[in-house]
Amino acid sequence: AKEGLQLLRWEAAAERQQAAQSIVAVMQRFQVQMDVLAFAALCRSVQMVQGAFRSHQCRLLLCTLASEQMLQRQAAALMLQTAQRGRAARRELARRRARRDGLLLLSPGKHRAIRQIQRCGLRYLACCVLREAERCRWCKARTIQANWRGHRCRRQWEDEMFKWRQSRQQAASRLQSMVRAVDAKKQLRQGTLMRSAAAQWIQTAWRRHRAVRRCSELRQKQRQL
Repeated sequence: AKEGLQLLRWEAAAERQQAAQSIVAVMQRFQVQMDVLAFAALCRSVQMVQGAFRSHQCRLLLCTLASEQMLQRQAAALMLQTAQRGRAARRELARRRARRDGLLLLSPGKHRAIRQIQRCGLRYLACCVLREAERCRWCKARTIQANWRGHRCRRQWEDEMFKWRQSRQQAASRLQSMVRAVDAKKQLRQGTLMRSAAAQWIQTAWRRHRAVRRCSELRQKQRQL
């Protein structure tokens, strides 16, 4: 009976443990689902915010482009109006000058002649301007060429001077070497002569000394005899 009761207790404890594990698994699954739902809601809200921000940016860009286009159109219209007013003012000024000078009373042939003369004068002025521009260009070209030739001549002269200085230094070093060699030879010859004279003097003194000793020995031998 005790063993059966203990077995029942073990089975009840195992069932309780299994139930507790099942409850924990269910709670974990529920928590995961809740986290997933919260993350999905957060993503939807972030997407909505991003969409609203992008739409706001697009509206601002469209407004900016529309305003820029409107400004460009206004500027173009203003330029056209200015050009038209200038053309009308120039025509009115020409008409008034013609009225002042009495050109309106001239015949069509004279008007054509006046226009031809004006064209010839303008052509002549244009030719003078082109000739002056060509002359200035040739003057500048000659100046540039003269500067370049001067630069090349200076460079060539500097190279030649450098070579001449090098050759002069080499010649000076050679002459100095030759002078030093001659001086060394003279000193060697003088030293040799002095040594030979000293050797001769020593030999002469030695021979004199030997001759004196020999003479003294011979005298002593003669006295002994």
